Amino acid sequence: MFEYLISSYGRQLRRIHFFKNPLVQDWSMLSELPDLEWLYWYWNQRITSLWDMSENRSLVALHIADFTRLHDIERIEKAESLRMLFIGDHFSSTTCVHSLMPLADTAIEHLNWVGKRIDDMDCSFLPQMKRLKTFHCPLNCFTTEQCAWIAANCPHADCRISHPYEIWDCPDGTKEAAIIGKRKPVLKICQENEERIRNYEKRFEELKSALAGVPYHQAFRD
Repeated sequence: MFEYLISSYGRQLRRIHFFKNPLVQDWSMLSELPDLEWLYWYWNQRITSLWDMSENRSLVALHIADFTRLHDIERIEKAESLRMLFIGDHFSSTTCVHSLMPLADTAIEHLNWVGKRIDDMDCSFLPQMKRLKTFHCPLNCFTTEQCAWIAANCPHADCRISHPYEIWDCPDGTKEAAIIGKRKPVLKICQENEERIRNYEKRFEELKSALAGVPYHQAFRD
């Protein structure tokens, strides 16, 4: 069905939304669609790598969700017009990639990562994305130290994790402070937690100052 759709109608389409196509193994036919602008694909259990996007000169938005075997995003740099990228999960926690480093030096402006795991946990690609405007990821994706490094060295982008905490509204009308970083708590904003939240904020700002201008792999040695 996928092959028939692309071969018969693909060149007429500017936007394609694939919903629950788990058995497609090869999506390389997408390279034959130079006018494709927007691709959304939810759920796949066979695809293991990206296709060659060098001929997709109009592709500005790519949304890849709940892929169980796509662990390598090499060749993403060939999508020269790509400005918006979502990769991760909507319902199941399945998306694991070896690295997000292939995103370095791309022209992507809006990046959304909500997958299960990044194997190398290397976030040094972010400052290299000179056109990046927004970066969204789970609050516990990286360590607090990594988040502070991103805040200090990627000032051109609005990153969700570039702040000491995020304020959440609760159903009962109260508010919570979700502290940024792996294994950090979510604290109810109240008098009892005021000093604790303030200490987290102070520590984040100290880290941010200390890590400003420090090369990533110098700050975080293996």
